[in-house]
Amino acid sequence: MKKKKYAIILFLIFLSSIAFSEYVSIYDIQYTEAASGDSPYNGDVVTTIGIVTGYGYDEEKYFISMPEGGAWKGIYVYDYSNAPDPGDEVEITATVDEYYNLTELTSVSAFSVLSTGNLIPDPVQITTNELASEEMYEGVLVTISNIVVTATPNSFKEWYVDDGSGECQIDDGFYEYPNPQIGDEFIFITGLVDYGFSNYGLNPRDANDFVLGGIGAIVYDNYPQAGEDVLIQFSYNDSCNVLLWWKTSIDIDFEPVVMDTTRTIEYYATIPGQKEGTSVYFYITAKDTTGIEETCPSGDPKTIVFGVSSHKAILNIPAKPFNPYAGETFPIEFASKSGNKAILRIYNAEGKLAFTPQNIIISNSFGITRYDWNGRDKNNKLLPLGLYICYLEVIDVDSGRKKTAKAPIVIGAPLK
Repeated sequence: MKKKKYAIILFLIFLSSIAFSEYVSIYDIQYTEAASGDSPYNGDVVTTIGIVTGYGYDEEKYFISMPEGGAWKGIYVYDYSNAPDPGDEVEITATVDEYYNLTELTSVSAFSVLSTGNLIPDPVQITTNELASEEMYEGVLVTISNIVVTATPNSFKEWYVDDGSGECQIDDGFYEYPNPQIGDEFIFITGLVDYGFSNYGLNPRDANDFVLGGIGAIVYDNYPQAGEDVLIQFSYNDSCNVLLWWKTSIDIDFEPVVMDTTRTIEYYATIPGQKEGTSVYFYITAKDTTGIEETCPSGDPKTIVFGVSSHKAILNIPAKPFNPYAGETFPIEFASKSGNKAILRIYNAEGKLAFTPQNIIISNSFGITRYDWNGRDKNNKLLPLGLYICYLEVIDVDSGRKKTAKAPIVIGAPLK
C-alpha cells in the first residue's frame, strides 16, 4: 500500500513539473492591446524558445525571434552571462520586464542551446514611419528601404532617415555606421528594433546590414580593433570590373583586390586586419564594359586606422629612398598610446644628431601621427646624400617608462 501511495505522489510531482515547464511563445509575451504597450506577462517568470537574431547589443546582450519572424515575434534579452551565436536556437527561463517600456527578458535563471547554425528569420519589410511608431516591431528584425539620411548623428550617435512616410531613428546598439551625411541614400537598412527615451530605434548588426544607394558610395569601419578584418562595401553600376587598391604606410605600392558582387550594384572586399599603430590607405577603381574607368574617391585615398591602446613605440617607414633635392618629402609615421610623449630624432650614419622634427604629446585618440620630412637639418639646410637613422622615443608621462624604435632612411638621387 505504501509503494502505491509513493508512486501516486511521484506521479503528481511529475505532472506538476510538466505544468510548470510549459513554454510561453515570444508572440504571447509581446502581443498586447494595452495602450502602454506592456506585456501581459510583465513581472512573470517564463520559459521560451527562440533563434538568436543578433548578439553584441550593448556589447554582450542579444535578441531572439520565433523561427518564422514577423510582428510581435522578437524580443530583447538582457543577459550578460551567456554568449550565444546568431543562428543558435536557445531555451531561456527569465523574468519578463518592462524597462522604461522596452519589453525584455531579464534575470535569466536557465539557459541552454538547443541547436546551432539555424537560418535567421527573414527581416520584415516596413516603412520608416511604421518603425518609429509601431509597438509590434519592438525586438523584431526588420528592413527599411529606399531611404535618405535626414539628420546626422547627435551626441548619443543617433541619426535619422526617411523613406517619405516619416523619419525613424538609426542607433548604434551593435554597430556604429561611419560618418553618415544628410542626403546619403540607402537601398536597404536592416536591423533590430529597440525602444528608449520615448523612441523606437533601428540597430543594424554590422556593415552588411547597410545596402548603399547612390553611385560611388563607400562604407567601412574607420577605426577597427587591431587584427580585425575590415569589410569594404561599394555601390556602383552593374557589369563593372571593380578593384580595391590598398596599402599600409610602410608599403610602396598599392595592391589590387577584386571586389565581389552579391547584390545588385553592391560590391564587397576585405582588407586583412593589421597590428596596432598601422594606417591603411585605399581607393577603388571601376571599369565598365566600354573601358571607361572611374576612381573613388577622386581625391586622396580613404584611411583606416588601427589605433594604439598600449605603451609602445611604433615607427612605420617605407623601405625606399627619397630625393629632397627634387622637392620630395619622406613620410614618417610614428605611434604610441594617447597621452604619451613622443620625441622623433634623425641621426646621420656617424651617429650625430641632424634634426629633431617632433617633440610632442600624442593627443589624438588612436595614437598615430604622420610627419613628412623634407630632408633638411635643424638649420633648414638640405642634408647630403646617404644613410640616416630615424629614432623614436616615447615616454609614459605617468610612470616615466620609455620605449624606443628605429629605422633607416636613405636620401638618394636617381643615377644619371
